[in-house]
Amino acid sequence: MITTLRQTACLSCGGAGLELTPDGQVKCKFCGTVNNLPGIVCPRCECVSAADAEFCENCHGVLSRTCPACHTKNWSGAALCVHCGRPLDTLGGLIGRLQEDTGTRLNRQQRESVELKALEEQAAERRLDQLRGIDQHREQAQAEAMAQRAVRERQIINVVVVIAVVVVIAALAVLALGWLR
Repeated sequence: MITTLRQTACLSCGGAGLELTPDGQVKCKFCGTVNNLPGIVCPRCECVSAADAEFCENCHGVLSRTCPACHTKNWSGAALCVHCGRPLDTLGGLIGRLQEDTGTRLNRQQRESVELKALEEQAAERRLDQLRGIDQHREQAQAEAMAQRAVRERQIINVVVVIAVVVVIAALAVLALGWLR
């Protein structure tokens, strides 16, 4: 069941006159007390959703926004972060960056440029190390293949030498038998 602020009674006076203020608090228009509801109030349709809900049950609007500067979770109707006070919307963040003085902006850009260059150099060094490793592996495999080929060639030469010796011995035996007769 979807509950709206108009249907919720004030915890202090019991009246059904709760209103959502721009800072996300729920105040009673009769007694003026701030009510802490057990859920999150949607700034668009004023429905009360579960405390851990990320989207409104009624209009499916976003109920919380994360600050781009300090990553604190804020109520979606808030304009500024409750932790660092910076604007929560992207446009506000960009306007804040544009309002920085030129020296601060240039220093920040230079620092970011140096950091980016260092990261690129580290990535390039890692790629070079990988290529070197591949080359070493290839050279090692080629050396092993050459060693195996040399062993096979020596074995073939040994077999040929043995056959040649056997042929020479057989030829000498035939000659010796021919002289003995």
